[in-house]
Amino acid sequence: MKLDLIIGPFLGMMSMSDGKERFYFNERMRPIADDIYRAVFPNIVSITRFDKDAERHILDFNYAIDVELKLVNGMVITGQEKFREYSEWMEEKQISDVTVEYYNDPYLKIEGDWFNMAAQIYFVGFASMDEKKFTRWILLDWIRVVVQANLTLIKWGMIQNRPPAKANAKYAPFSSFDKYCVIASSDGGR
Repeated sequence: MKLDLIIGPFLGMMSMSDGKERFYFNERMRPIADDIYRAVFPNIVSITRFDKDAERHILDFNYAIDVELKLVNGMVITGQEKFREYSEWMEEKQISDVTVEYYNDPYLKIEGDWFNMAAQIYFVGFASMDEKKFTRWILLDWIRVVVQANLTLIKWGMIQNRPPAKANAKYAPFSSFDKYCVIASSDGGR
């Protein structure tokens, strides 16, 4: 089982080889995530994303924020999103994990999202083979995750991308997050 936890996130991180394909995959999955956001937060009036292809927005560049949900009362919820592509192996093993880039370059100590993500929520979803839904997903209260991680209440593993990629990442199975961290999930929460 330990091997599954180490290999599972690694394969998911490495499966998209082309940045352009990753962009189009994310584009296809966004409406599905939007439906989940609207079900969880029923008063959303707009959803804005800070794309990597465009000139990077300060929220994305400095704070790893991918999406902003504007509510009817004018308030906003900021979030990071990770859409994982379908993998027969991951589906068969029911791999469900949250990954967060730790170092963009561990040798030069270039910090990744782990050190600067200021999102309020974090959505992770695993796409179905036909990319019409997420087979497994979780929406986390990132502030509570940060507090619990600081208290070492969440057991995070570490994975390293294969060369030529340099980044490594922290990962934890969905089951690592208690009911205080989980806003909603495909299994009905905690």
